[in-house]
Amino acid sequence: MEYDNHEHTWRRPSSLKLEQTTCHTTPRRSTTIAVVVLGLAVLSCLLGYCVLSESLPYESKTLRLVIILFRHGARTPVNSYKSDPFKNYQWPDGLGSLTNAGKLQLYELGKKYRNYYANFIPEEYYEKDIYIKSSDKSRCLMSAYTFLAGLYPPSERQLWHPEIPWQPIPVHSLPKHLDDIVAQTKPCKVWKSMYQELLDEKNADPKFAELFDYLSKHTNQSMRSVLDVDFLYSTLLAQQDAGLKLPDWTRNVFPNKMRTPFMLSLALLSYNKTLQRLKVGLTKVDSQK
Repeated sequence: MEYDNHEHTWRRPSSLKLEQTTCHTTPRRSTTIAVVVLGLAVLSCLLGYCVLSESLPYESKTLRLVIILFRHGARTPVNSYKSDPFKNYQWPDGLGSLTNAGKLQLYELGKKYRNYYANFIPEEYYEKDIYIKSSDKSRCLMSAYTFLAGLYPPSERQLWHPEIPWQPIPVHSLPKHLDDIVAQTKPCKVWKSMYQELLDEKNADPKFAELFDYLSKHTNQSMRSVLDVDFLYSTLLAQQDAGLKLPDWTRNVFPNKMRTPFMLSLALLSYNKTLQRLKVGLTKVDSQK
């Protein structure tokens, strides 16, 4: 999916021609299925909002490579805000942790892809058929493992315990400071400069001024960026999903009025062709190694 700047919504993109305009270069290799679990939101909406048909037509005999990109499942809040009535709430698994609902989301997603590619993915897991990468965040690694549990239920031959219908499948990751593929947290000065310029431009948009003022007043802290709205939106959403009663002031802005700057914050990471090639382009090149 790609963000439409004029419609302020997501739509299916036209095919993007791959060019070597990234911050790094990588070698090539072949694979059958490449699964990437994203810790950041650079590609978080590529498949998260796609609707799959019941199954891939059997006639699709030319299919050779499948690349699946998705973000982690539902999580607990990563941070709080000054006036947050739940700032001292004891989240069972801690801040930023994958919830049981998030685990189920990814397990069901794995089952959906198993059904969709029923004529392409072998019934049994073999290492040569699939390569899984994740960012080095616990919630992302756990999302990858639960996705794989749905994608590759063990066959009778692979069942190693009669009461555990699960099999271990390796997930690969890199430390944050070295990850230029998945989390893409390895520094890139060109991208950072362009992104910051674009972020400053969007933050100065008059249409967000009233919302920024309202949020600043009710959170008791400065809310002057779509990035600030992103963090607050995610926190409120996680609290709501946990069944917590949000403060009355949120009714005027959450989720509707906050959704546009929230989505824009995600979109800015790969907002134009150049940013896409600097960030997303490297992921596409790596998938062809």
